[in-house]
Amino acid sequence: MLADDLVSLRMYEGLREIVDGFTKNNFAAFGRSYVAVIGIVILSLAINVLPLPLAIAGDPIAIATLAVTSLARVILFTALGFRLDNAVAGNVPMVLLWLWILLRSTWKTGVRRQLTWRGRTYDAAETRFGAD
Repeated sequence: MLADDLVSLRMYEGLREIVDGFTKNNFAAFGRSYVAVIGIVILSLAINVLPLPLAIAGDPIAIATLAVTSLARVILFTALGFRLDNAVAGNVPMVLLWLWILLRSTWKTGVRRQLTWRGRTYDAAETRFGAD
């Protein structure tokens, strides 16, 4: 059930807050697994990013992949009342942004073991997002 007219929530204001907010917990969402992160990156690039240059080069499978992806996004975005230009043109930039956040999260909370939240930096091992 959609209740957009009854409830609203703003987690973050602006791209900087979005990146910082999801950086703190994205790596933890994948079980703090470096193997899972590598798999997500490879799969996301193969399914969401690689078809674009291949379609531009004329590959019929890539063209079909983009068509199906775009159609699914148009249906979903229409149902949710989102902008349709983002449904068609926003997939690759969105995927690249989320991959950047995932890699940033892996580096900061996994490798460096630091968690930054609301201007403060904590030892990630002492938080639920950095606990092994």
